[in-house]
Amino acid sequence: MAPEGHKRIAQATRRPGEHLAIRPCPRDLEERLELPGLALLLRPIRPEDAAAYADLIARTGADDLRMRFFAPARTLPARGLDRCTQINYDREMAFVAAQDGSGDILGEVRIFTYPGGDTAEFALLVRTDLQRRGLGRALLRKAIEYCRARGNSTLIGQIRTDNEAMLALARQCGMEVETAPGASLAVAHLALRPACAGVGPA
Repeated sequence: MAPEGHKRIAQATRRPGEHLAIRPCPRDLEERLELPGLALLLRPIRPEDAAAYADLIARTGADDLRMRFFAPARTLPARGLDRCTQINYDREMAFVAAQDGSGDILGEVRIFTYPGGDTAEFALLVRTDLQRRGLGRALLRKAIEYCRARGNSTLIGQIRTDNEAMLALARQCGMEVETAPGASLAVAHLALRPACAGVGPA
């Protein structure tokens, strides 16, 4: 027991940054990637990426933006840019493919974890002039690895039924795609936990 008139200070048990309302950007998730003609850094999005993210939107074709946002979107207002680049890393994640040297953002995959933590949903965008070079596959693979590591049981994506390239990519990455008759959106889903091998004797 501490002497009367003195207080004992308990040793801190929280990890660095845990006391903050929003934890710092997790740089341990950064990954270097080489694609034909491209040297990239796959990393979590940062608040200072607002200008580069706005440039990604501006340099992406209208059809690709419609497929991603389900509505026309040539520019984002300042509040929209803040919402996209200043995220709570505990509830959601966005990985961007940043080009070495220029720092240009060439694509992103955004992941939102539903309340409860079991299911996560992704949305993906690659700049129009850089599609079909393996960038979308690398981003979706990054999302799958991230969700599996954090313990999600399922990853899903809602994809327009006329977005044939995205549907094909989802299947290439092992996702099952289901479409209800007459629906405008298909649902791609992937189980992230291994199925039980069997149940032992009672």
